[in-house]
Amino acid sequence: NATGELVTLMGKRVLDEGGNPIKIEGENAQFMEDGAIFVDGKKTGQLAIVDFDNTKALQYGTDGLFHNSDPVGNAPHPPEIKGVRQGFLEGSNVDPIAVMVSMMTEYRNYEADQKALKAEDETLGRAVNEVGKV
Repeated sequence: NATGELVTLMGKRVLDEGGNPIKIEGENAQFMEDGAIFVDGKKTGQLAIVDFDNTKALQYGTDGLFHNSDPVGNAPHPPEIKGVRQGFLEGSNVDPIAVMVSMMTEYRNYEADQKALKAEDETLGRAVNEVGKV
């Protein structure tokens, strides 16, 4: 940002291991695999990289960040393996073709169920209206 702090795309400050904003003052910033930050060859910070035992307690927020719904029982701790990669773009973990085929299959199943319910409804309607007539 304008003050040299490392921020997310939404403008939220990225924190170091001590919970302080990370400042990048210099020309050449490098992010090492363990989260260490070097600017112009000098270590200037360390990314706070954490893991959680219960990742299901993490909820994706509207701000694009994960929020811990159980901060007492699911405290953050250092991960076993750190893996920061500079210059890489994270790929999707979804196979779009497989998902599209699955969605089409489920939609056809839904349509078949809908037709069966409609036929049952018509049969019951005829039974109520026509069987009782003399």
